Order: sequence, then C-alpha cells, then structure tokens
Amino acid sequence: MPAIDAQIVSALNQAASGAFAPLAVAAASWLIYLLAAGVLLPLVFEKMRAAGFRLSARIVAGTGLGLVLRAILGSIAFRPRPFVVFSDINKLIEKSADSPAFPSGHAVAGFAIAYGLFLWNRRVGTVALILAAIIGIGRVAVGVHYPSDIIAGALLGILASWLVWRITKRV
Repeated sequence: MPAIDAQIVSALNQAASGAFAPLAVAAASWLIYLLAAGVLLPLVFEKMRAAGFRLSARIVAGTGLGLVLRAILGSIAFRPRPFVVFSDINKLIEKSADSPAFPSGHAVAGFAIAYGLFLWNRRVGTVALILAAIIGIGRVAVGVHYPSDIIAGALLGILASWLVWRITKRV
C-alpha cells in the first residue's frame, strides 16, 4: 500500500473525528441512499414510459455488474480496512473487520449509478458524480477505506455502467 494512502486516511480521519464527524458519517452512510434514489429519475423525466424503465434498468444492471465484479475482486485481492491496520484510526461507523476494503462497494455502486445517470443526462449525472465523490471521501474519513479503494471502486463502477450501457445501446 502506498504511504500516501495511509497519510490521507489519517488526515481525513483526524479531521472527521472532531466537529466534522456528523458530516463524515452522513456522507459515508446515508448519502448513498439519495444517490440510489437517482435510479428513479429517468422514470420521472420520461413520464413513466417504457424508455424510462429501460434507462433505469440499465443503471440498475450496471450497478449490479459492478458489485458482482467487486465481490470477485475483493475475494482475490483482500485488503484489511484502515481501522484494522492502524490503531490511531477512529472507526466512526460500524463495519466488520472481516470484510474487504478493496475495492469499495459504496464507490462501485455510487459511481455506477452516477455514471449511468451521466450517460442519460449530463447535468443530472454531473451532480450525481459529485455526490459519489463525496461518498468516497466520507468512506475514507470515517476510517473504513483507503483512497485507492475508492479510486478502484469508482473505476470499476464506471466501467460496469459503461459496459452495460454499450451492450444495451440498441435495446
């Protein structure tokens, strides 16, 4: 693991352990639900027509593919979480020490949803990508991921979403 990974986790975790703890916890734990609700946006904008259902299904499929790939990669390249490795990291949310840190499932899901939304609507997708990045920063700040876990999860989520979008383009 690069030293910069540990330094960033330590710095963000120290900042989040004080007055910013509620913000970090909210970003790490609850913001993903707001982003997940974004899957419904194509239905709303497309007035519940078949096109909206297809768009939402593509986003869900991309997210599902990303999470399956994450499970496979996590079992092959298991990496313990920062709070397990470093005694000075404050674990600000409940997370099992036995689950893999690499890659981040929240980053996979968040970026898969956000990129699917981006492929559908650039403005909505840009906001969603910013939310996904905030979730990733929150996951590092609460001590459950390294920055490289978030980056790998983001890339995996984007790739999965793009693949599904590409494969289903003519459907």
